[in-house]
Amino acid sequence: MAPVTSSNQELLQIISGLSAIQTPVLIQEELKSHRRQFLEGLLSYKENSSSSETKLKGDKNVSKLELNFLLRLSKFLDLDAVQCQELFECYLLNAFRGTGQQLQSILKDDRSIQALMLKVWEYYQGERVLLLHSLKHVLTFYRDQDHPYQVQYTEFVEGLQRAGLLDKLLDQYQKIFGTLTPNRENRGPLMTERQSIKWSIQSLREQCELLEIILLYVREMPDPSSKLLQLAKMFKQQGFGTRQPYRHLLDAEDMAHRLTDRIGFLNTLLLIECMDLYPLLGEEQDESLQANKLFTDQKLAKDFQVVLHSLGSLPAHGPILLAYVVFHSVARPDQTSPLVQKFGQQAMQLKVFQYMHEGLTSNQMGDNTLVSAMCHSIVYALLSLVLTIFQEDTVGGSKELVDLAAQLLKQEHLCEEFWTTDVEGGLSVMLQSAVSRFPMDFSPLLKLLSALSTEGSKQVFEFVEQLPSYTEPLDNNRSEDIESTGRKGVWKLLANKVVFMSGKHCKGFVIPMGTLGELIHQPEGPPLIRWAVEFNGWQLFQCLIDWLILSISKGNLSEIQSRQVTEIMNLLTQVLESDWSISARLQPIMGCIYPLISSLCVVPNPPLTLLASCIKCLAVMADNDAQHVWQSLQQTTFLPHTGNVYTQVAEAVSGAGILPADYGKILCQHEMTCGSYPVTLEFLKLVKALLKGLAGENVSLATSQDLLACVIFVQKEIFANFQKWRYANFTHMEQVGQLSLEVCHTVLHVLPILRVTEESQTDADRKEIQSVSIREACVHAFLHTSAGEALLAIAGTGVDTLEQKIIEQGSFDGAAERLSQLIKLSLSILNRLLLLKPANRPPCPLEHYLTSHTTGLPHQPHLIAVMASYIYHRHDPRLSTLATLLLRRLALAAPMSIFGCLGNQAAALRDMYLSRLQTHSENVRLKVGILEFLTAAVETQPGLSELFLNLEPAKKDSKDQASTSTARAPVQQKEMTLGKISCLHAVLDIIEEPKQGTTHCPPDLHCAALGLLRALWHDCRETALTLLRKRPKFWQNVAAPLFQDLPVPEGEANAVRCQIKTVAHAFLILALECFYVGNNTLDDGLQNIFQKLKDKNRYVYWSQYLCELLESNDGHGQDIEEYLLREHEVLVLLQGWRMFLLVAASQSGNAIQLTDVKTKCSILNGIAMAIHNQTEFLSSVFNAKACSLLTGLYLALLTRWKSCQNSQWKHAEAFVSVIEKYADAEQGVLQRSQSAVMATLTTLLQDHRKQDREKGLSIETIETLLPLVCVAMQQSTTLYNKPNTTTTNTSSNIPTTHGTPTTPRRQRSTMDTPGRNRSTMDTPRRNRSTMDTPSRSLLSEQPSGVFGDVSMMEESVGLGKLEENQVDVEEPVNKHKQSLPVVAAYLLDELLLAEKDQVSAWMPLLRQHSVLPLLLSTLQDCMQAQKGIHYVEAVLLLLTDLATIEESAESVRIGGLTQHTCLALLHLYQQNGDSKLAANTRIKDLKVDKPKQHQHQPQEVISWPGIYRLCVSLNTSMLATLHHAYLTDALNFFGVHRERIVQCLESVQLNQSQACLLEAQATTLFLYQMAHYKQDWRFHMPTELDHLLGRLTQLCHTCVALIMRPRLLQRLLEMSARRVELVPQQLSHMMRSTPVGLQRQVSFEQAEVDGAQTDPKVMKTQAKLLVILNQSLSALRYFSPDLLELLLNQSMTVSDYPILFELGFSAPALGQDTPATFGTFLSAVNMSIEFLNKMEGIRNAPSPSKSPTKAPTSRLGSKEKKDAESPLENPFDRSVLFLIMESGIWLIMTQGLRCLKETNLPLRDRQLLKRELSTELSTFLHELQRYFRRGGPASPSSASPSTSILRNPLSASGSKSSLHSSFSDQQEQVFFRVLQMFIQQILR
Repeated sequence: MAPVTSSNQELLQIISGLSAIQTPVLIQEELKSHRRQFLEGLLSYKENSSSSETKLKGDKNVSKLELNFLLRLSKFLDLDAVQCQELFECYLLNAFRGTGQQLQSILKDDRSIQALMLKVWEYYQGERVLLLHSLKHVLTFYRDQDHPYQVQYTEFVEGLQRAGLLDKLLDQYQKIFGTLTPNRENRGPLMTERQSIKWSIQSLREQCELLEIILLYVREMPDPSSKLLQLAKMFKQQGFGTRQPYRHLLDAEDMAHRLTDRIGFLNTLLLIECMDLYPLLGEEQDESLQANKLFTDQKLAKDFQVVLHSLGSLPAHGPILLAYVVFHSVARPDQTSPLVQKFGQQAMQLKVFQYMHEGLTSNQMGDNTLVSAMCHSIVYALLSLVLTIFQEDTVGGSKELVDLAAQLLKQEHLCEEFWTTDVEGGLSVMLQSAVSRFPMDFSPLLKLLSALSTEGSKQVFEFVEQLPSYTEPLDNNRSEDIESTGRKGVWKLLANKVVFMSGKHCKGFVIPMGTLGELIHQPEGPPLIRWAVEFNGWQLFQCLIDWLILSISKGNLSEIQSRQVTEIMNLLTQVLESDWSISARLQPIMGCIYPLISSLCVVPNPPLTLLASCIKCLAVMADNDAQHVWQSLQQTTFLPHTGNVYTQVAEAVSGAGILPADYGKILCQHEMTCGSYPVTLEFLKLVKALLKGLAGENVSLATSQDLLACVIFVQKEIFANFQKWRYANFTHMEQVGQLSLEVCHTVLHVLPILRVTEESQTDADRKEIQSVSIREACVHAFLHTSAGEALLAIAGTGVDTLEQKIIEQGSFDGAAERLSQLIKLSLSILNRLLLLKPANRPPCPLEHYLTSHTTGLPHQPHLIAVMASYIYHRHDPRLSTLATLLLRRLALAAPMSIFGCLGNQAAALRDMYLSRLQTHSENVRLKVGILEFLTAAVETQPGLSELFLNLEPAKKDSKDQASTSTARAPVQQKEMTLGKISCLHAVLDIIEEPKQGTTHCPPDLHCAALGLLRALWHDCRETALTLLRKRPKFWQNVAAPLFQDLPVPEGEANAVRCQIKTVAHAFLILALECFYVGNNTLDDGLQNIFQKLKDKNRYVYWSQYLCELLESNDGHGQDIEEYLLREHEVLVLLQGWRMFLLVAASQSGNAIQLTDVKTKCSILNGIAMAIHNQTEFLSSVFNAKACSLLTGLYLALLTRWKSCQNSQWKHAEAFVSVIEKYADAEQGVLQRSQSAVMATLTTLLQDHRKQDREKGLSIETIETLLPLVCVAMQQSTTLYNKPNTTTTNTSSNIPTTHGTPTTPRRQRSTMDTPGRNRSTMDTPRRNRSTMDTPSRSLLSEQPSGVFGDVSMMEESVGLGKLEENQVDVEEPVNKHKQSLPVVAAYLLDELLLAEKDQVSAWMPLLRQHSVLPLLLSTLQDCMQAQKGIHYVEAVLLLLTDLATIEESAESVRIGGLTQHTCLALLHLYQQNGDSKLAANTRIKDLKVDKPKQHQHQPQEVISWPGIYRLCVSLNTSMLATLHHAYLTDALNFFGVHRERIVQCLESVQLNQSQACLLEAQATTLFLYQMAHYKQDWRFHMPTELDHLLGRLTQLCHTCVALIMRPRLLQRLLEMSARRVELVPQQLSHMMRSTPVGLQRQVSFEQAEVDGAQTDPKVMKTQAKLLVILNQSLSALRYFSPDLLELLLNQSMTVSDYPILFELGFSAPALGQDTPATFGTFLSAVNMSIEFLNKMEGIRNAPSPSKSPTKAPTSRLGSKEKKDAESPLENPFDRSVLFLIMESGIWLIMTQGLRCLKETNLPLRDRQLLKRELSTELSTFLHELQRYFRRGGPASPSSASPSTSILRNPLSASGSKSSLHSSFSDQQEQVFFRVLQMFIQQILR
């Protein structure tokens, strides 16, 4: 099969510079490669022959079906069979609307074949014309010095000239002219009569194109007269186009007549051009004549004269005859020839000037092309010579001459030539003649002056300002006013002649007395008199306008007046349009337009032409001074207006209150009735000009509403109905539609969206009025009214209609281009509407029509399919681009499946889209639009994206298939591969590194290609990603932009902006790949890229470059809109860089190798400086958005890169100033940034405090910062106040940490446990303030796009994105306003902790700003409303810290802590009167979303019961600090919540969840503090205290029983995780059904024998239970008698102390009602020693290299740093275990003595008690001695977190004596010596 050649359409686009190929060298190569086609032209298409058919049949690659079709097609087209094959392949590639399968189906059906052949015929005819257009384009611009390819064109044309191009062109013309019409006999049955007519019209078009090309060529020939005779004979023989062989078929074809006339006119101009008359206009006529062969060659002149002698029968002969007469008169002025005179008379009889005027004003010659300019130049030269040689009155009527001259002078180059070189030429004679008859003959002068204003407005103005004479009929003067001067025909004016009296709008016009006048006699008509007076014509024009206004008021409007003023308006319009600088001197006459319009509107039958010319002049004025025009028009009643102020957009769009005014009356009563709409056309232009002019100015409320009325009138009354009107001229319909769309387009693209506000002066409170903006009303009108249907009707015109227009016109110019422009406007407006439509609204009627409307065609294609079909249109790439961009917008915004809408056309459209995408020469903007469309489809249209990706199962060889079938391997996922038609082929080809930056991959195309890949990664299309990763050099191609240095963009540097976005996409792709794949499985090529980035220090470069970009954009975009801001290249790069850094700082980013501390610090410093710089211009929306992103990024990195926190303290003062600037700003978007900066400062303060640095923030800085913090915390009222509006997507009010679960100090006890240091201010706290608000994407209106992947990544790497379904829907609040007071509370906490030693300095500040009352009041309100849970948490933690300082704790107490919180806490755990502690429920629980890919450490979840727990801790801390001063409040707290406290103690048996254990821990600590004041407690609440002691001992019993049974505890925890709630009966049943081994399991050793190592969760739960047990035992010690007093004071009243537990020595069990016994506490102390032995075994375990497993090291406090060195995780605290032993032994001894002193105790029980205690305690001492000998701490007092473990020096001895001596010799073991003595002396 022959190779597919490029189409002529593509050739034309390439050589004209409209394609992607724009390099001059490539253009030159393209021209050279098609040289034969350019030279031979249409002759390159060979006729059909048997040899070509034989050659085609020999091609084995052609199937039988295709061969039969090509043979039939070759005969039908009469085209060489091989060329027919190439043509058909081009057709399939560029114009066929189907797939390969559909083509095969067509070739099998004869009827379908006929339709296909007709389509190919149309394509073939178009290709022929486009080939001629290509040659014409080259010839048009090869002499243009300003054309970029002029050098290449010139060289190419010169080569064609040497090869005889002109002869080839003439051969083509003659062959086409002489070709007979095809018929059925020679072309087949498809060549019907209608088809023959189409062929004939096509032939005429080709003749016209060839004649134009010949004219272009001849124009540049040095001696065109050499071809004169040849052309003259040929044209004469052809009858100047009238003797076509097929003329009998074209009698009824209007198009054929127009083309024939055009051929004749071109023939005429060609002959005139060959006569070479233009040089005769110059001063050197003699030299020009000597160079002219018509003058020097007598034979040529004679032969040419013979040819002319036979002419004279056709109008086309007139210009030739006239040209010869002129030439003869110039060449031989002294010779007169009757023949020449005859030629001149014949030319006048043929109305030569009228013919040339009609030829120049035809549709074909009216366009702005070089051919049109050449035709005008030829006629201009001829007319100039005629007027130079002959008198004006001897060459015909003056009207035809004036019309022709005006038409010529409208051409800019001819007008400029007139003012520069032809002022004394022939046309100037005509101008002087017109002046001499002015104003008697009014029109000629104004027509000429209007034309001359095109390039000479100042000259025209000055010319009119000094007119030399005034001509009028002699009868206008009375005989007594004039007298004869004695000279013949000269008269004198005896009195002042008042031509016009002064009026309201003019000063009058008077000819002074004494003026002389010349009498002029006319051959026909009355005599005239020309007064020799110099006057200002503009003044006369003003008087005429005033006279017309006066006549209208009297009802005497005449047609002459109307016509004169119309011409004045036309002149004024042209002068102002050409040069606005002279408008100041024309103000008087310009001011007359407004009263003239007002007067015309009241006329019963107004002159529409005059009114239209006035409005046209106003439109020109509005283009330059819209404000003045608008204010003046407001004085009239012409424009639609309203007196309402619309605050509801629906009311405004309805048209209620809008008055149509005078224009509406004219439209309805006059224009619609006559079907002509000149006023409407100019009205639309005026509205457009006013909208553009007023867009950038501050307009009043009234102005905005009246403009809105105009726009609504245009939409509702004009655009919605214009297709239903009657039209006398059909072009008016297209113009009305286009201008209406241009008005709406201006509104949607130019006008700002901001509403105009104005204060009402009527109300005393001066309420602010917020009106509907014009843009909002325009958008709503299209979305909800019939204007939207009209818009869709235009957009749904379809490519078939457009292509049919092109076929009818023969080219894209004219009607097809106008229709294309109309469709483009509709598509652009639709795209804009979908972008600007209000969010969160139900589907509007426009969307309904768009998604369900069909066009009504036979196959009913969907409207979306019709719009997508514009991709087939190739003449205007902009149309295809706009349609593609609209599809992209639909994919993002419309709730529909585009793939479903395309129907059976989907595959064909896919093929065409990819074909144009893969074509190297295709328009770059279109290819970018296609890639953007595919990007949107990947994100929102899965079916469509799969269609374009076209992933297919990989084809296996037969051997592989056989082996697979015999192996019977398990089913695996099929291996996929890229299909032959896949968009990824084009994308991979585009991004190849060698092509980047070339014509194959310009910056914008590169950016779009990487954007599509980014979308694939964002959507996680794993199959496609896998295939992409396997491509060679894929990662090298993707990351190539990261190694290029970029300049900072300035001005219109779009290429650099696209490169910046490309870098952002590259960063996002790399970040997503690292996140998805992980560190260990990354491709080697990608790892090399990261290593290269690190080695070349590119991370620092991009950080610095981003800072430079931000600095260069400081203060820009103050009024920029959101949709534009999302595409800002700096913000796009910031998002990409931000995501890259977040992933690099996460667990997934180790491969990025961003590990160097210096590099990290450099990045952080750059971000900090950028934040500081951006806050200088917070009024800019750009800066506000940048600050929001930068602050969140800085906080996230700061919390993760802890090694860099020290170096960032230097920015603390700067952040304070940033916060201060944020406080002064009023933009809501800054709330997020402010909270992030406060959190950053909190983190820095925390790190600074941890490092124990002396120098912190100064008191002055704190004084500056504290008011700002207070103001931020005052916004906490928004947490519980009901908002005005509700939102469906709410989020948590707590800012969460980026990537690290660092909830601030939750569940941190502020009260020391027994035996610890009471001061907790220095206790390390867990990242309590490293918080940030949840990051959100800036692309909020689009589901995806350039920023759509940011929020996904943030939630995946732990950036705090919240699950919407877990948010309390009853609490719709603003996230930013919630997070700000929360962070402010934490910041205040850190500020006070940093200066805790200077209480006297900051306490007055707290009182001055009423901080504590604010905290307590908002705390109470939030708890009562159960809203703002995280704010409550922050405030409680702050108060807890204040409670540890005596001065501040006293202030909190005085402020009413108990009064504000005590009763409010009841609401937090009481639900419908039930205060039961649920096992696994959370109240208004807000859970942080965590990704499945990367599980971080479990993050504590705050809940309202957790708030209650914090309140318990707060009261504990207050009591520990204030002692008796707070005792009353503590007792009140216990009294109110005693039921909850008791239930909390009881619930541990049934619920071992984290929340329950933490509450029990806080409760027992509170009870421990209360136990210090047991006497007061018992005095006020004796009964409650007794009951509480029973519950407390039972709690000890439960804790011991659970700790001793780890496997049972594990089972309970599993049930708790499944949210199974237990009751005591179920627990008893479970104990009975538990295996015996499990029930008896009471030690670590037995647990390890029975099963595997204990679960870490179980161990952590045991650790919590140990803490609870320790605190409970410590509290019980205060309710047991003192041991020494019991031993020494025999008179002690033991009845004051209750017996806390029963006499029993068995191990504690669950699910039974047995009370606590001595066995419980003996088990506790024995269990403690077992735990210590186990911990000693863990500490002495093998090293990690020898250990088979290694547990992860948990985050420990400073007290556990030594434990952290252990290879196994150890959740237990030695100090707690020793304290349990101390307290347990103490209670055993004291309670034992208490029982022994009990008189009612039987003797048998006394003996049992002594015997069992002696045995058990002796065993305990023996185990303790063994532990000490192995190196354990010597006594409980040494088991503090800060004390090293002391080893026993006598550990070598193992005898009892040595054990006893060890207790007596060590001071730290005195307590155990007491126990030993107790055993020996009391129990034995």
